[in-house]
Amino acid sequence: MERFFGEIEGAGFEIIEEEFNGCLTGHGRVERLWTGARWVEGPVWFPAGRFLLFSDIPNNRMLRWDETNAGVSDFRNPSNFSNGNTRDLQGRLITCQHLSRSVTKTEHSGQVTTLATHFDGKRLNSPNDVVVKSDGSIWFTDPDYGIMSDYEGRKSLSEQSSCNVFRIDQKTGNVALNKLQEALSYRNRRNVPTFRLKKELPILWDDPLLLFRLPPLNLHNSASHVNNRTGKIKLMRVLSVVQKK
Repeated sequence: MERFFGEIEGAGFEIIEEEFNGCLTGHGRVERLWTGARWVEGPVWFPAGRFLLFSDIPNNRMLRWDETNAGVSDFRNPSNFSNGNTRDLQGRLITCQHLSRSVTKTEHSGQVTTLATHFDGKRLNSPNDVVVKSDGSIWFTDPDYGIMSDYEGRKSLSEQSSCNVFRIDQKTGNVALNKLQEALSYRNRRNVPTFRLKKELPILWDDPLLLFRLPPLNLHNSASHVNNRTGKIKLMRVLSVVQKK
């Protein structure tokens, strides 16, 4: 069987949803691009620059992989224990930071703007993962990973009563945070949004470990399962439950 440089043995995958085929080229395969971090998360691709940014969380740095020469270099060091990253609709970097307990935006000029640090007058826990919806709103999770110890943040007391999913509305220029209904806000639950929001929002929930899907997130459709004014969810569906050994 033909092997490719960097291909990980046994790293095949099974396509469950047919629409995933649109994400692959005919020769798509799993490759190892680089190794040397303690652990990495938050990959985000910048096609115009042909580079990938990602967070090496415990080492408190963001790294940059260059497609043109396969080189890896520091992008931001220290990084405030950055975790999740994505791009907004204008191609700007959006980052969740554990140490500063904030969500930031990096302009094309390199200037960093803080988008969120508090909700209801209290500091966020440690923003973790982030995704941008097609209307430009920013959705992020706020578990307590970064305040549990100094390993990936700074040990601190939580000022929030729970771990939540939040939404930042950038349409008006005034940043607002809208907390989802308390059904998503149990203590010690860590919610991880993935993929670009358009029809549904998959969330990975730890303790217990399960994957569930929120219904269509058309916040401007009265038939939606999400109320635009309150942000409350009327319905959600569990996709998978993982039993811990």
